[in-house]
Amino acid sequence: MHKLIETHAERAPDATAVVWKNERLTYGELNTRANQLAHFLRKQGVGPEIIVGVYVERSFEMIIGVLGVLKAGGAYLPLDSNYPAERLQHMVGDAGVSILITQENLKTKTLEFAVQDVVCLDTDWSAISRESAQNP
Repeated sequence: MHKLIETHAERAPDATAVVWKNERLTYGELNTRANQLAHFLRKQGVGPEIIVGVYVERSFEMIIGVLGVLKAGGAYLPLDSNYPAERLQHMVGDAGVSILITQENLKTKTLEFAVQDVVCLDTDWSAISRESAQNP
């Protein structure tokens, strides 16, 4: 899937890739942000056989998170913020999630998750955005 995004970003970077509410994200922007996240995640140890929980509300960040994990070579586990905490804890533990991608407004709900690291896409973006925009 991420290879298709990369190809489209090269051919038509200004074309709309995602529309959310009244905002749009182009293929170029989507690919750049996913690449930056992928490089950041690789530095955190994400790669083959590493499962990353994606615990974000429906947003651009959800798409960027999934693509970033795939580009880093990891696998993702989607976690619905509407699920009860007990169910989420079971899913995270059962899947062996080691890193969790989330948003600041959901971070307090993740305190009981047994993960090595938590990356907040909104508050950590200043560090993530310093990573390479090139395809990993």
